[in-house]
Amino acid sequence: MNHAMTDVNGHSWRMGAFLFGATLGAVVALLTTPRSGREMRGQIRDSAQRMKGTMRQMKGKVERGTEKIRGAGSKAYEQVRHTVGRTSQF
Repeated sequence: MNHAMTDVNGHSWRMGAFLFGATLGAVVALLTTPRSGREMRGQIRDSAQRMKGTMRQMKGKVERGTEKIRGAGSKAYEQVRHTVGRTSQF
């Protein structure tokens, strides 16, 4: 698997691309379907609220993943520092 395309939770960045594509498709469908202005604004508002919630969830996942990486990096740094300190004593 291409590690550049995978986040810390093992979920592919393709999921983000899929969500973006689905959202774009929904917007195009909304804009091309004949409706009154009031109905259209209501649907756009509802879609925007759903997208806002989805983006908050994704932000939370990214923040949790960042903390995991930061913690793992700190632990690895301390292990290397400890190992280097032991080997320099010889």
